[in-house]
Amino acid sequence: MTAADLPDVMTIERASYATPWDEIAYRQALDNEQAFLDVVTFADRIIGYAAMWHFVDQVHLGTIVSHPVVRGKGIGELLLVNVIARAISLGAGTVTLEVRTSNHPARALYEKYNFSEVGYRKNYYRDHEDAILMTSPALNDPAFHRHFKIQQMALFKRLASFTILPSTL
Repeated sequence: MTAADLPDVMTIERASYATPWDEIAYRQALDNEQAFLDVVTFADRIIGYAAMWHFVDQVHLGTIVSHPVVRGKGIGELLLVNVIARAISLGAGTVTLEVRTSNHPARALYEKYNFSEVGYRKNYYRDHEDAILMTSPALNDPAFHRHFKIQQMALFKRLASFTILPSTL
């Protein structure tokens, strides 16, 4: 992600959340050496993005968002796979995140990659919804690596036939 991407990112952000992150938060993250912000594009349009922070031996996933038109088509999963792969390459031990208690599709995605519920944050979000704290298995665990590769290959096969009409974005 670059500063030039922020207008499209903010359009998706506002379409996705009642209490979106503000542009200043993204600008600050872009200037932070510990932050990694990525976008997925299709037909020269941003269709998803993710933000993560690397702290010593851990990666914290701050957000994964896909354009409303492409939800459920694997873009969020592609972003999660990228976060996990980057965390492994950085030598992180785990990936942690918070997810809204009401966000069942996201929770199912994280569980698909063997994330576990490890905590609860009362009134975590600005609208006072609670969050579930989730953590990945140890990223250097061979069993996790095998599971991750299987899921990754299935996703890539699924995305090989991905298509949408750019005019719907």
